[in-house]
Amino acid sequence: MKHEAHLDGWRGLAIGCVLLDHFAPTQRMWNGRLGVDLFFVLSGLLMSRILFEDRMPLARFYWRRASRILPVFLLFVLTVFATARILDMPFTGRELAATLTFTRAYLPTDIPIWGVSVPVEHLWSLNVEEHSYLFLSLLASVPLLRKREGYVLFATASFCLYMVIWNWRHPLTRVTDDYMLRTECAATGLLLSAGYRQFAPYWSRFVRPWMPVLSLVLGIACYIDAAPYWLKGLVAPFLLAFAVNHIRDSFALPVFELKALRMLGLWSFSIYLWQQPFCLIFRHGHIAAIPATLGALGAGIISFYCYEAPIRTFLNGRFGASRQVIEATKPAPL
Repeated sequence: MKHEAHLDGWRGLAIGCVLLDHFAPTQRMWNGRLGVDLFFVLSGLLMSRILFEDRMPLARFYWRRASRILPVFLLFVLTVFATARILDMPFTGRELAATLTFTRAYLPTDIPIWGVSVPVEHLWSLNVEEHSYLFLSLLASVPLLRKREGYVLFATASFCLYMVIWNWRHPLTRVTDDYMLRTECAATGLLLSAGYRQFAPYWSRFVRPWMPVLSLVLGIACYIDAAPYWLKGLVAPFLLAFAVNHIRDSFALPVFELKALRMLGLWSFSIYLWQQPFCLIFRHGHIAAIPATLGALGAGIISFYCYEAPIRTFLNGRFGASRQVIEATKPAPL
């Protein structure tokens, strides 16, 4: 699939919102959730293209996902849990096992992921992505549903919307107060974006350059603290899914192609992982906001150039990836 620079810019915007929420928190915006949802709708677009348009073989799809995510993920998880053991920070073996198996938002049932002592609560969003990748890949493997995946994705997204509404309206009977962190609710935007991608070519001729920008602005407005809470779960996913699918045809395209934003997007996964310990230290008042932010950025950039990108290049090259894939995984120059 041809690399599109503006999508790195979208990632840069997303990780920027996460950093803003963690190191410059404000009561006026839900910047962290906005950043995560920006990641979700982008993932839906990309996975839809890879699995339902390019028809990437599932073995190669799983390998590329694993080579991109698992090495740095495992390094991060083992590092923070080892550090927690050294510092006598409490955690259980069940927590470590659930973290490693992408089930921490569900297990252990008696220890919620939000507010744990080990800085892994942000991994709930990675759990949602991995669960969604598995579902999308299984959907792509059903011959009967070929060219009909969009309808299935919309139906599944509708179920997620129903779960958001049900949990919101039944606070006394829902399993957890953190229901918006669980895949059956949080995957709404990802599935909507993936499903809409299958119909986007038919609608593109009706889309004007200002429409994706307006949709993005309205989507961001849903995360204003003064806005009704339900907008974030029920309306924002539609607006952000439309925006990411058509942003390359908007007059905002040059903004997303800015080098600084694209580089931030290139580093985004490593930054996403390694910023959380700095966020915990900042939250407890042991370090100021600016040093904490610089530390998070520095750790993420070092992780990308010294570990994430090199090991991905090695793994893809060692196990027979094409030259184009190898070149695509090489780190960009600073």
